[in-house]
Amino acid sequence: MNGVVLRSVRALLVTSGLPTKLWGEAFKFVVTIRNFSPSKAIEGSTPYELFGGRKPDVPGLRVRGCAAAYFVLKQRRKGKQDTTVKEALFRGYPKSTTGYRVLDLVTGHIVVSRDVRFREQWTVAADYVDQLFETFYPKKSGVVLHVSIPYAKLPLHDYSSSCSSDGTALALHSFDEVGPMDAKV
Repeated sequence: MNGVVLRSVRALLVTSGLPTKLWGEAFKFVVTIRNFSPSKAIEGSTPYELFGGRKPDVPGLRVRGCAAAYFVLKQRRKGKQDTTVKEALFRGYPKSTTGYRVLDLVTGHIVVSRDVRFREQWTVAADYVDQLFETFYPKKSGVVLHVSIPYAKLPLHDYSSSCSSDGTALALHSFDEVGPMDAKV
């Protein structure tokens, strides 16, 4: 079972283009998806259904690592003119509440929010995420990255075109960087 999960984690990180530093959260995401998926071993039921007694809520599932924008609550804003929407990267689902875990792409903080809009065909360049982690972990107070956020179209790796005639994988294609996403929610 662990080998299956780890292969899925590796595939998730490769296709989304995210750094391997995020493997822990990718692991949790893969386990969540596997628990929501039917299994022949339990006659077409899901592990979530057997454990919780009800079917999982699958309309809330999103593409991990996709670009997102979350609504900033009034209490968290500095003033009337402060932005109401911030750019983020979808990380997964919170353990004990409804909503989504997103990484704020300016501050580097993990935010849990129910008011999130997703751009499931886009992600953020891995170099930017690496730079974000190097800047904020270990925590350096008051630091804010003042760069435009580079976005890339998902999937970053198309498996259908990545195999040569003998079945071996070819090298990953680099992705084109694009401008910031439209932050309307």
